[in-house]
Amino acid sequence: MEVVAESVAGIDVHQKEITVTVLIGSAESAKPKKVHARFQTVTFDLKACGAWLKQQDVKQVLMESTGQYWRPVW
Repeated sequence: MEVVAESVAGIDVHQKEITVTVLIGSAESAKPKKVHARFQTVTFDLKACGAWLKQQDVKQVLMESTGQYWRPVW
């Protein structure tokens, strides 16, 4: 697989918790570094997730969700 972005995140959204995985690596690195975090779906934790993603310098996020649970995360 070819590295296109240096820092991307995937979010798996559930009713009470979200799981976030960030892949960090340059085009020269053979394998990107994975960083995981979990956050509750209350406002305080969702804001903490946004701050954490900024700390990781994430520019692109993909989100997977079932039902309407994605709305507060969006």
